[in-house]
Amino acid sequence: MVEKKAIVTGLSVLAGLVTVIIVLRVFDGSPPNVTFSMPFDVVGSKTTLRLHVEDMRTGLKSVSVTIEQGGERYVIADKKFEDPRWYTIWKGGSEKQFTLDLIPYANREIPRKEGDATLIIRAEDYSWRHLSRGNRQDVVHEFRAKFRAPRLERLSAHHVINQGGAELVRYRVSGDAVHHGIEVEKLFFPGYPVSKNDGYFAMLAFPFTETKHIPIFLVARDEAGNQSKIPVSYDLVKKIWRQRQINIDDRFIDRTVHPLIAQSADIDETGHPVSDFLAANTTLRNITNQRLAEIVKDTRPQQLWSGAFLQLSNSQVQALFADRRDYYYNGEKIDTKDHLGYDLAATQNAPVEAGNTGVVIFAGDLGLYGNSVIIDHGYGLQSLYGHLASFTVGLEEEIVKGEIVGYTGSTGMAGGDHLHFSMLLHGQQVNPIEWWDRRWVKLHIEDRL
Repeated sequence: MVEKKAIVTGLSVLAGLVTVIIVLRVFDGSPPNVTFSMPFDVVGSKTTLRLHVEDMRTGLKSVSVTIEQGGERYVIADKKFEDPRWYTIWKGGSEKQFTLDLIPYANREIPRKEGDATLIIRAEDYSWRHLSRGNRQDVVHEFRAKFRAPRLERLSAHHVINQGGAELVRYRVSGDAVHHGIEVEKLFFPGYPVSKNDGYFAMLAFPFTETKHIPIFLVARDEAGNQSKIPVSYDLVKKIWRQRQINIDDRFIDRTVHPLIAQSADIDETGHPVSDFLAANTTLRNITNQRLAEIVKDTRPQQLWSGAFLQLSNSQVQALFADRRDYYYNGEKIDTKDHLGYDLAATQNAPVEAGNTGVVIFAGDLGLYGNSVIIDHGYGLQSLYGHLASFTVGLEEEIVKGEIVGYTGSTGMAGGDHLHFSMLLHGQQVNPIEWWDRRWVKLHIEDRL
C-alpha cells in the first residue's frame, strides 16, 4: 500500500511538472527582445554595432545578424544556443541574453560600398509555440553607409605662433562635417563660419609650457566617424618666462590665507602655516581652475569684441604672464606655481574697465581670484578680472569696451590692491599682451577674418 501511494505521488508530481512545462513553454508567446545600445543610422568603417537580445522566459535559441546591400547579404553574426536538457527543460534554454559589440566594416570581407543598406536581425527562442518552432523576432533596420571623409582645405598662409599665444587659421570644409576645428596635442578648438566670406576659422591657444614644435592639425569628422586631418605649418616664437621668488611669512598667512580658508567650504585650516598656505595655493587653486573651466564653456558663436583690448588705465605691471613663482617660507622652498595673467596696479580701488565689448558670464567669488568678473567676447575668447574689491555688473549683462565693471582690491589670494587680468581661449590661458597689441590683432585676427 505504501509503495502504491508513493507511485501515485510520483505520478502526481510528474503530472504537475508536465503541466508547468506546458504552461511555461507552450503559452510563452513573447518573442525575444532586441534593443540597440547606440545609434546605427549613418555607418562608417569605424562605427560600432552594439545591440542586446534577451528572452528571459524560455531562453534564446538563435540570433543571426546580416547586412544586405545591393542584392548581396553579408553575415555579421550567426549564434546557435545549446538545446535545453531533459532535467532543465522546464526552464527552457540556458542562455537568456546575448550582446553583440563589434565594428562590422572592420571586416574587410564586407565591401565598403556607400549608399543605403539594411541590417537584418533575427532572434528565436525555445518556446513550443508555432509547432515547437518557437517565437521569432525580426528586426529590419535601414542605415546609410558612408566611408568618404569630409573634404578639408587650409586657406590661411603660413603662421607665426608665440609660445603661450593665440593664432587664427582659416579653412574650408564640406557640408557633411559635423565636427571640425584645430587639434593642438590633446586640445581641441572648434571652428566657426566666417561671417562675411566663405569658409571657416578656428582660433587656437599654444601651450605656454611647450618649447618645441608640436603637431597642429586641422580636423573634420562626419557623423559616420570618417575623419580628415591636415597639418598646419607654422613657425614657433619661443619665450623665456621669468623666474620669481615669493617670500611667504606668518603675516601674509594670517592676513590673506586664513581669511581665504575661512570663507571656503572646500578647505580647512590645519593650524600649521605651511600646510595652510599649500591648502590655499594648491588645493584651492585646483578647485578654482576646475570652476573656471566650467564657467568659460559659456561662449557666443559670434564676434562681440572689436579691435585691440584695453589695459587697465594708468596701471603698472607687477607680474607677467607665465611667471614661474617659487614660494619660500623661512628660507625654505615650499611650492612652485605658474602665474597665468598680468597683475596690474594703479591707485587703490581704481576703476576697472572692460577690456572689450562682450557679455558677462560670471560675477562673484571665484576662490583664489576673489571677487571676479568674466566677460565672454564670443568664439571662445574671454577676459577675467580678479581680486576686485567690488563689481558693478551682473550675469548676462552686455558690456561695451571701456565700461566700468568693478574696482581693484585684494580679495582672494592677493597680497595687495591690484587687478589680476587674464585672457582665455576655449578655457586655455593665453598671453594678454598679444590682445593689447593693435598690430598683432590686425595681422593675426582681423585681416584673416
